[in-house]
Amino acid sequence: MIYSNKRRLYLSGWFQKHHPVSYNIPIKFHKFLILYEMMCKVLNQEYDFSNLEGWANGPIFSSVWGDYSKDRYEFDKLALIELALKSFNINEEIAKKCAFIVDSISSDELIEIVHQLNIWKAKEDEIVSNTYRLSLDEKDFNEADQSLIMNLYNMYSVDLIDNSKVFQINEKYFVFNKDQYDLLTKEHKEILQELSLNKDLINPVFVEIDSDGGLLID
Repeated sequence: MIYSNKRRLYLSGWFQKHHPVSYNIPIKFHKFLILYEMMCKVLNQEYDFSNLEGWANGPIFSSVWGDYSKDRYEFDKLALIELALKSFNINEEIAKKCAFIVDSISSDELIEIVHQLNIWKAKEDEIVSNTYRLSLDEKDFNEADQSLIMNLYNMYSVDLIDNSKVFQINEKYFVFNKDQYDLLTKEHKEILQELSLNKDLINPVFVEIDSDGGLLID
């Protein structure tokens, strides 16, 4: 039996269809849902904080976690059915921004971001020392949380997102213009492989190919 509501199923179906790689990484998938609902709240859109719990890796929606981890086949199927039925009007701008964020940084970096949220930090000691299943209170979502989420929302334009492609090597996420991504050579990829070991590079790493074929790192 699937316990996720239609809203969560539809949103999961959208992410599954458009971002299949990140959808198959539990941390990324669940943080996509968290960021989406929090951005909706901050932007005065319809949102859903039901079944919001604090775990060691940050906030999660427990009903989705259970469905995704215990009945994955049925969950995937129903999510795509809801998407096909168009049962919910997704805010695609918010969805695209959340998806780009989770696509372009590592799972550990995502955890670091959500660990900054007061709604999680307010119960951090209990979460870490006692249990991984602890209900979070919406009243703990404070002005600092709103500011953090709004900063994430404003970080990248939809135009940039629509025209970008993320290329992951190890734990580095290189972002190219879609047109330039197709120009990547074997030599370019070897250089990126070396750069992926550079701890000073902060995700996401924006890269351009100049007129001489060299790589420009922003």
